[in-house]
Amino acid sequence: MNKKAFTLVELLAVIIILGIIALIAVPTVFKIIDSSKDELYNDQIVQIENAAKRWTVENAYEEKSYKVTINELISGGYLEGTKNNKVLDPRDKSEMTGCVIIDYETNTNQYTYKYSDNNC
Repeated sequence: MNKKAFTLVELLAVIIILGIIALIAVPTVFKIIDSSKDELYNDQIVQIENAAKRWTVENAYEEKSYKVTINELISGGYLEGTKNNKVLDPRDKSEMTGCVIIDYETNTNQYTYKYSDNNC
C-alpha cells in the first residue's frame, strides 16, 4: 500500500502548533501597532507646536501669553489639516480640537509652547 497522505493526528498537530504561534504573535503585533500610533501622535504634537511657533513670529506683538487653537493654525496656513480642515488623532481617528498655550518667560525672554487638549 502506497502512503502519500497525512494522517488526522499529523494535521491536528500542525493546527495546534499554528494556533500556539498565533497566540504568541498577535498580542505582540498589536503592541507594535499601538506603539507606532503613540509615536505618530507625539510627532503630530511637535508639528502643531512648530506651527504655533511660526504663528508667534508673525502674530505675537506683545510679550504675553496666548492660546492658539488648531483651527486658527489651519485657517492661518500654519498647519495642514485633512481635506475637511481637521487634524485627526492617529490613535483613534477622532478630531483634535486642542490648542497650543504660548507663554512668555520673562527670565529667559523666550516663548514656551505646550499643546493642550482641554485648556482651550
